[in-house]
Amino acid sequence: DAAQLGFRKRMAQEIDARGTIDVLRNGVKGNGCKFFLCTFRPAHGLTPLLTERYGANRLTVTRQQRYAAAHNNTLDIVLWVNGLAVVTVELKNPLTGQDVEDAKAQYRSSARDPKDPFLAKRAVVHFAVDPHLAFMTTRLAGADTRFLPFNQGHDNHQGNPPASGGKHATAYLWNDVWQRDAFLDLVGRFIHVEVDEAGKQTGAVIFPRYHQWDGVRRLEAHARANGAGHRYLVQHSAGSGKSNSIAWLAHRLSQLHDDHDKAVFDKVVVITDRRVLDEQLSGTVKQFESTAGVVRRIDGGGGSKNKDLADALTTETARIILCTLQTFSHVDASPAVGRRNYAVIVDEAHS
Repeated sequence: DAAQLGFRKRMAQEIDARGTIDVLRNGVKGNGCKFFLCTFRPAHGLTPLLTERYGANRLTVTRQQRYAAAHNNTLDIVLWVNGLAVVTVELKNPLTGQDVEDAKAQYRSSARDPKDPFLAKRAVVHFAVDPHLAFMTTRLAGADTRFLPFNQGHDNHQGNPPASGGKHATAYLWNDVWQRDAFLDLVGRFIHVEVDEAGKQTGAVIFPRYHQWDGVRRLEAHARANGAGHRYLVQHSAGSGKSNSIAWLAHRLSQLHDDHDKAVFDKVVVITDRRVLDEQLSGTVKQFESTAGVVRRIDGGGGSKNKDLADALTTETARIILCTLQTFSHVDASPAVGRRNYAVIVDEAHS
C-alpha cells in the first residue's frame, strides 16, 4: 500500500510538471524502475510483444465525474487512457433548451476554475458538444477561454452535414475520433506541446483541428494502400495550422508500413524556405521520435548543400530531410538515390 501511494504521488508530480501526454508517452521513473503508462500502436507487426501490449491498453469513459475534493462540481464526460484523464466533455441537448454555446459558457464560468489542477494540468483538451456542433480548447482561461471548431464542414461552409440514419450530426466524434485506435493515435502521434528555441516546453498544447486530423489520416491511408508514386494537393487557409499538418504528415510517412510490414517510403523530404517550419517540424517530430538524427536540415554546414542533401538521401539515419527548392533541384541523382522511394512534401506548392 505504501509503495502504491508513493507511486501515485510521484506520478501526479510528474504529470503536473511534464503534462499528461508526456507521461503517457515517456513513462515515469521511481524506486529505481521505469514505468511505462501506455503502449502505442507499433508501425508494423514484426514485434508481437508490442502488439500484445498495445491491446492491453484500457480506455474508459466516466459520466458525471467529480474532479476535486473541495466541491461537488461534475463534468458530463471524461475520457481516460489507463487511468489518466485526457478529454473532458460538456454535452448539451436542444431538447432541454441548451446548445453548444451553453457548453462553452459552462467552461468559461466560475464553476470551472482554470487553476483547478484537474482542468489545468491533468486533462489535456476540453470539448463543448451538442447534436449539431463541436468545439474544443486546450486552455481554460475563464471568460477569455477561446474555443476552436472541431467540425467536418458542409458544402464548403462551417458546421457538419445533416444527421442521417437516426444519428446526430456530431456522431463522427463517437464513431471516428474517439474510437479506440483513432483516440490512441491522437494521443500518441498528434497532440504535442510547443517548445521554445532552447527546446523547453512552453506549456501550450496543440490539438489538431478536424480538417488537419482528417486530411493527414486520409493521405496516410491512401499511401499505405496504394504505395509510393501518387500526387496529392492539400489546401490550407491562412492561420489554419499548415505547419503542424506538414509536421504530422512527415513523421507519419517516415514510419509508414504497408499491410505486408514493408516500409512505403525510404525518406521524407520537406521542401520549404520558411525557417519557422524548420524549427516547428524538428520540435514536433522530436516529441514523437526518441531516435537522434531522424530529422536533418540541409543548411550547408558540411560545405556543400548539394553534397549534404545527396548524403542525407542515401544514408540510413536521416528519415526526414528539410531543404530549399533551389537545393533540391540541383541534387545529384546518383544510382543510390534512384533506387529509393521518397515522399516529397512541398510547402507553398503554388509558388
